[in-house]
Amino acid sequence: MNTHAARALLKYRKTDAARWLSHLDLTRALERAIRRTKLPVVYSEGFNPRLRMSFGPPLPLGASGDAELVLLRLVEPVASAQIKDRLNRQLPAGIEMIDVRSLTEDESSLPATRGAIYLVRTVCRADKPAEAASQAIGEFLAQKSVIIERMDKNGPRSMDIRPGIDAMELVAADRNIVTMRVQISHLGERIPKPVEALLALSGQEREFEVVSIHRESFY
Repeated sequence: MNTHAARALLKYRKTDAARWLSHLDLTRALERAIRRTKLPVVYSEGFNPRLRMSFGPPLPLGASGDAELVLLRLVEPVASAQIKDRLNRQLPAGIEMIDVRSLTEDESSLPATRGAIYLVRTVCRADKPAEAASQAIGEFLAQKSVIIERMDKNGPRSMDIRPGIDAMELVAADRNIVTMRVQISHLGERIPKPVEALLALSGQEREFEVVSIHRESFY
C-alpha cells in the first residue's frame, strides 16, 4: 500500500495569544486539530504512531507570523479547499490556515528558504527616534562584525550576528514607536534572532525596547 499518495503544503498564521505557544506546544495543537478533522493522514509506525508532518523554521517565542509552513502527508488526495476548511473549524484561536496547496511529485517536501523577513516594533527613548534609528541602522550595517552573547545550555557564548543580517531598514516612526524591517539569513551555521539585532542597536548608546516581532515572509 502506498502511504505517501499525496502531500499538502499548509500555510498558516500565528497571532494573538498563540504567539506564546512554544514550537512543541504548537506541534501538539496542530496534531490534535488534524486528528479531529478525520482527514486521511499518514501516521508513523510503531507503538506510539505520530502524524507525519514536517515544519518550516520555527518562530521565536512571542513572535507572530503570516507565512508559517507545515507539510502534511495524506494516504489519498483531498481537495485543498476542503483541507483548509476542515482545519480552520478545529484550530485554536490565534492559528488560522490561510492557504493549502497540493504538491506535485517533483516538488521538494518544503520550499527551500534563504532567510526570513521580520517587522520589529520598538520603543525608542531617544529625543528624535527616527533619526536615532536611521543612524543606528547605518552604523550597524557598516560594521563587518557585531559580537553578541547568546546563552545556551553551557552558558554564555560569543556570536557574530553581522553575517546573518542580510538587510535592515527603518519602516516607520510614530512618536517614539519605531518599526524596522530586518532580513535574517538562514544560510549560516548559527541564525541570529531578531531581538539580538535590536539589542546590538541598543548597545550603540541608543535604547530600543522590543514591543513586537512579526515574521512577514521567507525569501
